Amino acid sequence: MKYIYLVLFILFTSNLNSEIRELILRKPFEEQFLSNLECLDSNDCYAVLSNTIDVGLSKYWVYRSTNRGRNWQLYIDLITLYYNTIQSFSIVDSLNIYFGMSERNEVLITNDGGKKFKKITFPFNTNETVYLLVMMDSLKGLAYMNAVFYRTFDNWNTFDSIPIDKPTDYIVANRKNDSIIRFISYNYIENIDPKHIRYYSEYNINNNTENLIYKFKKEHIENGEALDIMDMHFVNDSLGFVCGERDIGEVGEASWSLVYKTTDGGKSWRLVLKDIQGERFGLDEICFADEKYGVTTGSWGSLYQTMDEGETWILKETPEEFNSPVTHVEFAGQVAIISELDGNIWTWQYPDDTTGVSVEDLIKSSKLHVIKRSNDLKIAITDPQYRAYRLEIIDIMGRKVTDKSINSNAAGNVYHTINIKNLNKGSYFFALSFNGAVVHTGKFIK
Repeated sequence: MKYIYLVLFILFTSNLNSEIRELILRKPFEEQFLSNLECLDSNDCYAVLSNTIDVGLSKYWVYRSTNRGRNWQLYIDLITLYYNTIQSFSIVDSLNIYFGMSERNEVLITNDGGKKFKKITFPFNTNETVYLLVMMDSLKGLAYMNAVFYRTFDNWNTFDSIPIDKPTDYIVANRKNDSIIRFISYNYIENIDPKHIRYYSEYNINNNTENLIYKFKKEHIENGEALDIMDMHFVNDSLGFVCGERDIGEVGEASWSLVYKTTDGGKSWRLVLKDIQGERFGLDEICFADEKYGVTTGSWGSLYQTMDEGETWILKETPEEFNSPVTHVEFAGQVAIISELDGNIWTWQYPDDTTGVSVEDLIKSSKLHVIKRSNDLKIAITDPQYRAYRLEIIDIMGRKVTDKSINSNAAGNVYHTINIKNLNKGSYFFALSFNGAVVHTGKFIK
């Protein structure tokens, strides 16, 4: 019996340690193209995939991962589209999912996790693309196409149009809060070549007001080179980043990889990365796990990471297989999930804690005290600073019965109570891990 316990425990802990600090390729999708990826929290992520099944016919699926991109399951067998594709994507929760279409001014909506769909068609006389679609919640949202905003407060049952009186195009958008959407746009005021100027603005959906906050203008342009901002991510209300490219020489020859940083909510921006490496062409996606850790990726195999709030960026070596256009980057906890157009999913695990301490040092500096009572486990973590740990409990058959996030606190012991009333009598193992690395282990009998 002791031998069985040992084998189970070794298998359990080795699995937790198997994905530390590696760029890991996963191929969960066969012959499908991955167009959109979004994570709602540290575990719940959704990917939109497509495949051409005949001339003019495209099939779409939504896959879901609840374990930080390790495994994916078919969630919605979406639809077959005739001469139409999904251009934009917004997800509120597992039930309320929205798709902006590339043709015929349409938005496709499900409010029950894909069981039923309804289609909204905007009243354009021409065939337009829903370039941006941002839902604040299951009722309130904004769609953009051809210099017109459409706004709803009742899940697109009704909506009003908001024409834009300036020659403007909106290229990147994300939520700031329940009322304000952040935008990167071009050609906002000056009637000049839109390649040369980008703007950061904030739009209040409630009162239909837009505030132009910053203009990326002459100080960001050298010798007339075009500045293209491709993606934007705000860590909090003050700290944000954009990534993009600037052409070098003739268009298509090569580009600088660029990252700009703001610490005042977009009022001013500072260049923190300007680099070119061989055949690499600019940056397309940027995302942060927290204030310290971030990653930005290019179209063809480039990946930079930062561990100091975006002040310095390190170009990481990537496998030869990491060479398809990157469609999206999202963080699930401390794991970066990177999707490629060809359907590949990569996961990138950041270092072992927020101060760079090794797992070995973390084991020495932290302590775990477990007190078993009849119906619960009382757990105390002693750690010199705040960290987000994960506690997992498995039974004698190797089945996980508890998976719970628990935090430490630099102020002293933090106590957590785990209810074990419904567990069967027998022996159980537990492991406390940080970023996938096991720090403390133990056993108890119910």
